[in-house]
Amino acid sequence: MPDVKMLEFARKESRDIVTRDKDFLRLAAQGESHEGIIFLTRSLRAGDIIRELEKIALLYEPQDIAHSVFYIPAKR
Repeated sequence: MPDVKMLEFARKESRDIVTRDKDFLRLAAQGESHEGIIFLTRSLRAGDIIRELEKIALLYEPQDIAHSVFYIPAKR
């Protein structure tokens, strides 16, 4: 599925995208609408990803995540 179509599907379903694909960052920077992109800056174990996603879910409301890009691990 093309990245733009994936963003469209996620938006319609009110879902965030968790990815390592930099094309999604480019699309977000170009103003493509999305419900939230969580970008993995490096390869992590599944358990580490889940813990980081849980932190985001606890710290932010869904409306705060929409149209935002989060980086895991956080950019310094």
